[in-house]
Amino acid sequence: MVGEFPELQGVIGGKYLLAEGEARPVALAVLEHYLPRGAGDRLPGSEAGAVLAMAERLELLLSIYAKGERPSGSSDPYALRRAGNGLLQILWDRGWSLDLLSLLERACGHWAQLLPQYKLQAGPLASELAEFLRQRLISLLEEQGMAVDLVQAVAGSGVPLQRVLADPADARQRAALLLQLRSEGRLSAVQAVVQRASKLAEKGDLPLTMLSAEPVVNSDLFSSPSEKAMLTVLQQLEPIVLGDQPDRYGTLATALAESATVLAAFFDGDQSVMVMADDPAVRANRLNLLGVLRNQASVLADFSRLQG
Repeated sequence: MVGEFPELQGVIGGKYLLAEGEARPVALAVLEHYLPRGAGDRLPGSEAGAVLAMAERLELLLSIYAKGERPSGSSDPYALRRAGNGLLQILWDRGWSLDLLSLLERACGHWAQLLPQYKLQAGPLASELAEFLRQRLISLLEEQGMAVDLVQAVAGSGVPLQRVLADPADARQRAALLLQLRSEGRLSAVQAVVQRASKLAEKGDLPLTMLSAEPVVNSDLFSSPSEKAMLTVLQQLEPIVLGDQPDRYGTLATALAESATVLAAFFDGDQSVMVMADDPAVRANRLNLLGVLRNQASVLADFSRLQG
């Protein structure tokens, strides 16, 4: 039946299941697991259909990549890009959080054991699939009207895959917040300060994972009120960036915007300081202040990717 009428794929399967006495939710899931069939198509409306549709797409991506085939240029005979898009769209539509990177790593490890004849390298395969999904996420956000620099700031090549794919809905949320800040005229001031801080922080050696000023900043070395003021801002931002509140990105964005003037005073004005001071201890202390600011702001986005 489907061979004669391909448009009945899923539809006829659902009808056969109903005829065989299966419950309607089961038949609906079979119908919906082919959705979306393409750009602009509707998404699964039931949870079972959504889970089945995601499994279908993951299985397709894993099997074709395991065979060694890849989409290239305009050639994508297995519609892998469409499968990747559908996977992300379903997650976004359902509001589900899913660690895709962890799932890919586990799935590739399982397939490597299940299919030893293919001699799969689970780690590299998972990384390649993850990069593929990163590009699908970037493409979808740009298709939704997001500016290229905003998308790159939350999902570009400089952002760790774990940050992007641990929760694809998270990346979309942060991109939307950046767009809102820009439309409200609140992004530019924060962007200017954070980008300046980030550029100078590169001269230091503070790890990108350090989000607290307390272990790395010594207030006894301060010589200007602007240093104390910046430390106060960092202390106020710390519980936000380390917390897991549902609205922490919005709270962080607002706090950064409200602190922009205070942060800018560190660089310009009567109370500004020379970061690259002659005293090594003072210089390192000031670079650490800037490094913590860069790291805290990066919880929202990679500000170095934003354009003017």
